[in-house]
Amino acid sequence: MTDELYEKDTSEKWIEQFCSAGPKSYSYRTIEYTRYLKDGSQQKQTDDVVHVKGFTLKGDAKELLTFDNINACLKEKRN
Repeated sequence: MTDELYEKDTSEKWIEQFCSAGPKSYSYRTIEYTRYLKDGSQQKQTDDVVHVKGFTLKGDAKELLTFDNINACLKEKRN
């Protein structure tokens, strides 16, 4: 995995923060980037991406398994 992400109709997008709880369980947050919409306007946004083996991230699971929650758990475990 690299820190550069490519997506059509966006400015450069990079991973700003990354955390991993083990194989196939990771999360990352991108820097703020610009999305160029079809109507010619622009939208600034960041992305939080979460992948956890064995979980379908919908509904309640999506609310509980967030970048911030995973990162906080890992920091607590380290202390």
